[in-house]
Amino acid sequence: MNDNAVLGILGTTALLLDSGPDDSWGKPRERAVLAALLVHANELVPVDTLVRWVWPTDKPAPLPAGPTIDSYVVRIRRVLGRMPGSPRVQAEAEGYRLVVDTSLVDLYQFRGLLGAAQAEQSPSRAIELVEAALWLWRGLPLADLVTPPARTWREQVVREDWLAAHTVRVQAFLRLGRYDAMLAALDELQLDFPDDVSLAKLRLTALYHRRLFADANRYFLATWHRLRGMGDQASALLLREHDSELAAAHPVPVLPEPTVVPRQLPDDVTDFVGRREELALLDAVGDSGVLVLDGPGGVGKTALAVHWAHRVRGRFSDGEIWVNMRGFTAGSQVDVAAVVDDLLAALGQPPAANLGRRQREQLLKVLVADRQLLVVLDNVRDADPVRRLIELMPSCLVVVTSRRRLSLPVVARVSLRPLTPESATILLSVRAHGRIPDAGRISAFCGGLPLLLTVLAGQLVGKSPANLGELVTRLDRRRVFAAAGKDVPTPNGESCLTWAYQALAAPERRLFRLLAVHPGDDIAAEAAYACDGRSPAETVASLMCLVAANLLEPSDELDRFGRHDVLGEFATRCLESDEPADEVHAARERLFDYYVTSTTSAASLACQDHLLVHEEFVPFGDADEALTWFGRERHTLSAILRQAYDAAWHDHVGRLADPVASLLERAGNTVESRAVRLLALDSARAAGEREVEVTALCRLGATHLLLDEHEAARRCLAAAARMAPADDLRCGHVSLFDQLGQLAMFRGERAEALSLYERALTVAEQADDLAGMCWLYCRIGQVLRVAQHLDDALGQLRQARAVARLADDRAAEALALAEIGAIHRDLGECSAALAYCEEALAIAESIPDLTSAALICATLSTIGSESRWFDKAVAYSRRGVELLRGSQDLSAQAQVVAAHGDALYHSGEPDEAVLMWQQAADLYDHAGFGVLAMRLRSKMESRRMHGSAPRARVESPSAIRHIVNSTE
Repeated sequence: MNDNAVLGILGTTALLLDSGPDDSWGKPRERAVLAALLVHANELVPVDTLVRWVWPTDKPAPLPAGPTIDSYVVRIRRVLGRMPGSPRVQAEAEGYRLVVDTSLVDLYQFRGLLGAAQAEQSPSRAIELVEAALWLWRGLPLADLVTPPARTWREQVVREDWLAAHTVRVQAFLRLGRYDAMLAALDELQLDFPDDVSLAKLRLTALYHRRLFADANRYFLATWHRLRGMGDQASALLLREHDSELAAAHPVPVLPEPTVVPRQLPDDVTDFVGRREELALLDAVGDSGVLVLDGPGGVGKTALAVHWAHRVRGRFSDGEIWVNMRGFTAGSQVDVAAVVDDLLAALGQPPAANLGRRQREQLLKVLVADRQLLVVLDNVRDADPVRRLIELMPSCLVVVTSRRRLSLPVVARVSLRPLTPESATILLSVRAHGRIPDAGRISAFCGGLPLLLTVLAGQLVGKSPANLGELVTRLDRRRVFAAAGKDVPTPNGESCLTWAYQALAAPERRLFRLLAVHPGDDIAAEAAYACDGRSPAETVASLMCLVAANLLEPSDELDRFGRHDVLGEFATRCLESDEPADEVHAARERLFDYYVTSTTSAASLACQDHLLVHEEFVPFGDADEALTWFGRERHTLSAILRQAYDAAWHDHVGRLADPVASLLERAGNTVESRAVRLLALDSARAAGEREVEVTALCRLGATHLLLDEHEAARRCLAAAARMAPADDLRCGHVSLFDQLGQLAMFRGERAEALSLYERALTVAEQADDLAGMCWLYCRIGQVLRVAQHLDDALGQLRQARAVARLADDRAAEALALAEIGAIHRDLGECSAALAYCEEALAIAESIPDLTSAALICATLSTIGSESRWFDKAVAYSRRGVELLRGSQDLSAQAQVVAAHGDALYHSGEPDEAVLMWQQAADLYDHAGFGVLAMRLRSKMESRRMHGSAPRARVESPSAIRHIVNSTE
């Protein structure tokens, strides 16, 4: 007998023994009978009930069933005899009864732990109890039963027990303030229970506490509309009430703010040696300003920065950010715009795609204002980008490491020199994991550079004294080698690297130098396979050898490797001297092909682009996985594009540039996307590909438009129009003429815009491009409305709505309805205007498009004020403000806040109105729209001069007539 045995039905019907679950004790039907009895533990189970639970309808039970069940029970009794507590099956007149201590059944053990967790006051202890309970689940309960009663019971237990346990765990995360863990747990739960309103309320709570207001709004609107569409009005109402409570408890921020406290420091250097004087100088630095660590490559600047940052991280309550500036890595230099984007993402505010460079910099300045952040800019080449960055972060401490002596306004500068002989000797012994005979003499060959000492230490581990003597002799001979390059300070250092390189076996030497083809210091295993050209297993074996020799280092992420830039430079010299040119060319081509195929696949998944994907190579499971991969490879891909361009591999540039730019725009890195599209244009011109050049001009123009760079967009699009054949009516030219029309509207050239839109519409109609047609009808309707041709405008917009429905383009349909409502407002038909705009709002919220929905709310508020529906006007404008709380679109936020001020003023709340107008003016200032801010402030002054707002709180003109009549 096993005293610890338990009967299990949370999975197959098993005996849970010390050695693990045993479900081989009986045949399937015997396990099914015992499972049915365990579900009804200590209850009388009639024979006909057992039959319904055990035998599925397509496999009827034998008649009569009693003798068959009796034979099963006999075998079950023998099994139960192995259990503690003497559980037994009793045969009674009408059926069978399993008499058992329920503490011996895993389901009841689970429920006991769950009950304890629900009553537990300590959230940490509650999590421990829940996780202990969930450990008992081995799969779907009653896995041996497939009958309808078992299926119903199973669904009930999963919802009422399993889901309840996970809910307790999520609520404990909430009590602990672990909102990220809470959201991660909900991600998994809501895959199985997408419409559970309790889980939806918990997700909203987590998003509000994380101050991810835009995500909270989008999630609420999507879930609310889905519940209403399912007819579950009660759940939809509960969710709306919960959202309103959360909104009231979290005041609307006037400006965006960080949603993450970044903790990005690399792991501390555990065996750090020496640098006491330098550390003392660093400890004396304050909490803001610029601190520069400079010195030659490999001298330990990064290690010192990491070690010291860990010492002082407690001083920086708002977090620490680490940025690799890649200043001395071939082909991987980072533009300041990319650094700004990385800083925004680190603070939980990745930039929206429509933000220009200046707006992104302003957003960063807003986010870090008066915050104590430690920002490390590692491996900086030039001072100019740093100067711009420190202007945006005046309250932060910015630590800069560089090989050069940069001219910067610093609070302290520490110039690192090679380690003293004593420190070098200690470091060599520490890195070699033991005392090294003659360590002082051996360490001298490394010139006091920690990087080279580390490489050398990898060769010393486990060597005998005789081997060490031979090593010293060979290193002495290396003194006659050519002097190192300018970035490696001593011939001794070159000697050390050469010896370490030649000590490798031939496959590892070859891989080490071929990895120099890869730009950047962060290398994925798949990219290493491409460089190497051998099988993955062979490449992995060689990679491990390079790691053991300290010529590569494992990254924090699985299957990725880091390489110091000094080692990368040495590998490049080995590549040039030792590798045949045709082998280098082949490796570079394999690497480019790998990145072209992977990036095209990632863009197809993440951006839903109709790009050609190699059917035999689809490396990503979903869009999130594709975007994660792209986030890691973003800088490498930019460097790969530059390499392809410099090598005149224009076909590779053409195939790689568009998916890279699309992914950059998808991730909000639109400024980087512009640089990629410029390179693609230059490449097309260099290749003399006229058709490719037209396409590149169109795409670059679209990116300029996205960034509000209208003059640059005009030049690109005009050039594309001149180059495109006049009789070419391909669908791609719909976008060209559409963009030209938008530019003409921006310049106020309505006739030109109308002509361009009509030309684009002709192309779209001939191509049967419904998506293009509905948007062009909208654009034409907008132009006609501005020109006051209201009847013609209504005709175009109604056509837009009809085509949008055929194309299932909800965004175009919402725009058409909103514009129709605006025209009815212009005609003084406020009831019709209100109806159309409310329909547009419902669609915009269901997409959900927060900015469009908020602007429609502003229009509805204006309609309400003009119709003297003042309370309704205030409600709509407040809703618009809440939709854009914390938004990066400061101009849209300003517009909605100003509309809220107008509604408050007309409803008789002048003081509150002035506060809103002031906020809107500040938002316009931050967004760079000084003229609009000035107009608002003038409006505020004029309202003060002319007295208070009318104190009118009636709901409609009919109410006004009632008041007048009663007065008469």
